[in-house]
Amino acid sequence: MSLLQNESSILSNQRVSIDAIDNADQICKLPNDMLLKILSELSTEEAIKTCVLSKRWMDTWKEMSNLCFDMRKTITINGIVLPQLLDRAAQLMTQVINNHNGHLETCIIFHYSNQLEDGTLASWIQSLTSVKHTKNLILANFNAHLVPTIEAYVLNLSPEIFYHPKLRTLSLYQYILQDAHAFNNCRNLKHLELLQIFAEIGVFNEVILSCPSLEVLILQIFFFNPSGHLKIDHKNLRILSISCNQIDSIEVRATRLDIFSIENIPCENDKVVLEIPRLPFGRNYWVAGRLFPHTSINISCPPQKNERSGMARPLNNVTLLASLSVSLDLKNPREVEVLRKMLAVWTEKMIELEISFKNNNSLVEEGESSKGGANNKLWEKAEPFPNADFRVDTIWMHNFSGSNKEQFALASRFVMQKTVMKKMMIKTSFDEKKKKRIEAAVAKLKELPKGNKELSIECF
Repeated sequence: MSLLQNESSILSNQRVSIDAIDNADQICKLPNDMLLKILSELSTEEAIKTCVLSKRWMDTWKEMSNLCFDMRKTITINGIVLPQLLDRAAQLMTQVINNHNGHLETCIIFHYSNQLEDGTLASWIQSLTSVKHTKNLILANFNAHLVPTIEAYVLNLSPEIFYHPKLRTLSLYQYILQDAHAFNNCRNLKHLELLQIFAEIGVFNEVILSCPSLEVLILQIFFFNPSGHLKIDHKNLRILSISCNQIDSIEVRATRLDIFSIENIPCENDKVVLEIPRLPFGRNYWVAGRLFPHTSINISCPPQKNERSGMARPLNNVTLLASLSVSLDLKNPREVEVLRKMLAVWTEKMIELEISFKNNNSLVEEGESSKGGANNKLWEKAEPFPNADFRVDTIWMHNFSGSNKEQFALASRFVMQKTVMKKMMIKTSFDEKKKKRIEAAVAKLKELPKGNKELSIECF
C-alpha cells in the first residue's frame, strides 16, 4: 500500500512540476504590457531580480515606468547604517538607471549625504531629466555621518538642472539651498514640494519666482535669517500649503487658489497679506501672534482623482490640520459628497469647522416641497454625517438662513449625532426679518436631543 502511495505521490509531484512549467510558459507568452503590469506590483529590487527567470524576463524590467531606490534598506542591518556599503550601493543604482530603457513616469531616490558630496546625485538628476525624461522626481537626503555637517545637506547643482519640458513634479526633502540656480527657467514645473528645506528668504523667493507655471506648491521651510518678506504671486496656483519658522512678513496672491493650508506661520496678523478671492476667511485665525493651523478649501473646484487612491487630489497634497473652512452649496450633491469624504479622513478630533452656506435661490425652504432633489434623500438617511467617528469641538456657520430646510437638517444632524463636542455658533443677520428667522431656527435646534449634553448652541 505504501508503494502505491509513494508512486502516486511521485506522479502527483511530476504533474505539479509539469503544470508549473506550463504555467510559467503561459506567463512568458503574455504581452509585454501584462508583464510590466506584474512587475509594477513589485519593488524595484524585486522586479530586477526577475531577469534570472528566463530570456523573456531578462530585459523586461528595463521598460518599467517607475523606479524607486531606497538606500536606507540596502545599507542598513538591524537599523545600523554601514557606511562601507554606500559606494557599492550607489554604483548599483547608477547601473540600473543607465541600463533602463526608455522614459520614466516617476523616480524616487532616498539617498545618503555621501551622494551629495561626491556629485553622484547631480549625475543621477542629469540622467533622469535629460535622458530618461522623468515626469515626477522625488529626492530625499539622509545623513550618514556620525557628526552631521552643513556640507551633508547642501544641494549644489548646476544651473537649470531641473529644467526639462517633461519634468512636471519635483519633491525635495532635507536639503540646504545656497542659491536658486538649479531652478532657473523652470517654467516646466507644475508641482513643487520643498520639505524640510533650509535657505535664506531671498533664495526661496527666487525659487518660487523661477517656477511661474506652478499649480501645486507645498512648503515646509526654514529660514536662516527671519528678516525678510516671503512673496508668492502665482496666477495658476491651485493648491498651497505653508509651514515655516519666524518671518517678518508674507504675501500670497493667487486668484485661482482652491486650497490654502497653513500649518505654521509665526508672523503678526498685519504682516500677512492674503489675496485669495476664491477662499475668503470668515474668522480670524491669529492667536497670540501666531496663525492657527488651518485649511480652507473651495469645494466647487473640479474633482481631480488620484490614480492610486481614487480620492480627490486635494486630500493627498495637504496636511489635515486642526481647523477647516469650506463654502458649501447644499443643493449640489457633488459638493456635499466631497465634504463628506474630506471630513471622513480626519483621524483626530478637529478643533474648528467653519461652513459658509452659498446663497442659492433654488434652495428648498422649510415647508416647501422638494422636486426630486437627490440631496434631500441624503438627509433622510439615518447614517451619521460624515460618519460615526468624526468629532469637532466647535462649528461656525455663516449665511444660515433660518428657513432653509437642508441647512437646518445638516445642523440638526450635527447636534443629535455627537459630532459637535462643545459649541455650535450660527451667525445672525443685521436684517431684522432674517435675524428673527435665524434665532427661531436656533431655538428649535436647542430643543433637539443633544448627542453631547454640554453642547452649547448660540448666535454670534
